[in-house]
Amino acid sequence: MKRITLAAGLFSALACFSLQAQHLDSQVTVPFEFHMGKSMLPAGVYLVQHAGPAVIMKGIDGKHVSRMSLVTPASHNTAAERTTLEFNRYGDSYFLSSVWAPYSTDGVVLPKTKQEKELAVRVHFTTATAVALKQN
Repeated sequence: MKRITLAAGLFSALACFSLQAQHLDSQVTVPFEFHMGKSMLPAGVYLVQHAGPAVIMKGIDGKHVSRMSLVTPASHNTAAERTTLEFNRYGDSYFLSSVWAPYSTDGVVLPKTKQEKELAVRVHFTTATAVALKQN
């Protein structure tokens, strides 16, 4: 009986580990400067990596910018054909809000910072902007 329990526990742990190991590596050109967490990132070409509970943005066009943010899982009603970054726009300020996997309804959402929440209160109109990524 102990062996069956041990085997079931080991199988469950391996299954959970393999789910966490799924990752996303895509390249994107963001045509505007944007906030990711508390950081302001310049317009440019980035490598977007998603693995486990984090999203990492690495500048690959000569600007050595690299930022990481913790994320929470989310889902859409319909699947996108490409990997997509979504931004919340308040006036001229863009905030990275979510990353969506291709051909899937699964994605991740970044938490809103204090600055974004305050700006959302002052600017009563929010626009969602999406940027499609090129899969590597």
